[in-house]
Amino acid sequence: MTSSPGFSAQTLSVLAALCDEPSQWQHGYTLAKQTGLKSGTLHLIRLADRGLVEACSLGDLWAGLG
Repeated sequence: MTSSPGFSAQTLSVLAALCDEPSQWQHGYTLAKQTGLKSGTLHLIRLADRGLVEACSLGDLWAGLG
């Protein structure tokens, strides 16, 4: 896989996996399994900080259910 400026091959792999189901929330562990990357290398918060994905904590999800 070739890399675009500013995006590593791993980042592009994660973004591609997210595009498979764009309207569904994805868990980091699931993304790690889907991409073959180690969960600690996903850096999803960095993607969220760049405005590329939305992120929330498990606590936020539970709070939204109440």
